Formats: sequence, structure tokens, C-alpha cells
Amino acid sequence: MNNFATINESYILGKIDRSNIEHVWSEVEPWLLQAIEDDGLFGINTIRQQLKTESFQLWVCISRDINGIVAALVSKLTRYTADDIFLELILMGGTEFSAYGRDAMEFINLWAKGQGATRSRILCRPGFVKFLDDFEKKHVVLQKRL
Repeated sequence: MNNFATINESYILGKIDRSNIEHVWSEVEPWLLQAIEDDGLFGINTIRQQLKTESFQLWVCISRDINGIVAALVSKLTRYTADDIFLELILMGGTEFSAYGRDAMEFINLWAKGQGATRSRILCRPGFVKFLDDFEKKHVVLQKRL
């Protein structure tokens, strides 16, 4: 079952159930590839496999104006200690983030809290920081290809 909710007057956010990953894959893959190209932490095949096993979660943002997906986000829940479960948003690809980003994160954080998460962490490009000012900048990630 997919879980969708209106997050503001123009956008709907939904968590895609693993049984429906293949049904939406052609629509979300370009957004995920965009995010992977910018970061490269995970390959597209790894993402797809982890979504199918529910190790990762797929979220889509739908614009009411165009009745289509404008973003795909991938999260995972990670237990670091017995009392510390992190929601980690590991990929965000799409457009118009400033119009729904804060609302989307509030919705995803509420879902994660219901799953027992105690913290939320986002791996993102520097430009996202201005839209998510309720997050504290804790680390900087440096990387290079070898």
C-alpha cells in the first residue's frame, strides 16, 4: 500500500510500497539518476534493489498543477545504538524543491518518528541548506573520485 498525503496546496507526497516500485520506476529513475550523478554514493541498481527489500524507502512528490512526479527521494532508517535510530535522506532528485521541501521533510520526519526514529539526517547539496533551516549543519562531506 502506498501512503500519500497533501503536504501543501500544490503538492502531494507519498511513500511508495515495495510492491509498486516497478510501476513507478520509469518516472522516478531520471530524478534518482540526477541525484546519483551529483553524489554517486550509491549506484542506481543498488538503490533499486534496496527499495525492493525495503532497506530503503522511496518517496515521490507530485505536483497538482501538472499531475506528475516532480521529485523522488530515498531514505533509510539506520540504528546506531539501541536508543538512536536515524532517518537518513540519502538521495533527493527533482525540481521546485523550494516549493515543497520543508513540507516534505516534515511529513517524512513524522513517518520516521512513527517508526521509532530519534534523529533526522540529510545528505544534500549545499543549496538545500537554505530551504531546510530547521536542520543544524553538523558535518561537511568531502569526496573525490579515485
